[in-house]
Amino acid sequence: MDKQTHWQHVVDLLHRSSDVWDSPELIAAFPDGIEKVASAVVWTVDATQIQWVETRSDLDAPKVEAAIFAGEHLVHAMLTGHGFGVEVRRLNVTALRATSTPYVHADPDGDQLPFRFTADLDGFSLDFPWDPDNHKQDGDIHQQFERMLALLV
Repeated sequence: MDKQTHWQHVVDLLHRSSDVWDSPELIAAFPDGIEKVASAVVWTVDATQIQWVETRSDLDAPKVEAAIFAGEHLVHAMLTGHGFGVEVRRLNVTALRATSTPYVHADPDGDQLPFRFTADLDGFSLDFPWDPDNHKQDGDIHQQFERMLALLV
């Protein structure tokens, strides 16, 4: 893939992670925000290795963060009223804490519990989902937990 194809792939994954990336509020606060984040990812990690993206935002602040998991790396990108920053670190899972797991034998009268967990990533703690109001990836969070569990050192 060329840089443009990688960039579009990252943009698609950002959109899949959260509706904030399509919001008029984000565009008003950070007109080139998605360009900055996607470009930073393309220039720092192999976009074809991205397995998961978590996003959280507070557009009143304004602040948007993305945690991009790509192979052995974690990219933490942040847009704030003060500017843009990106950190790339080796993905080092040191602990996992589940706060909600689906039942193996679901209650026929109740709703299935969602999967919720926190990962300690060598000094960086991240909740899944990072934004508790974002439910776009709820059905797949168990797959990210399994990936993180396999990396637990």
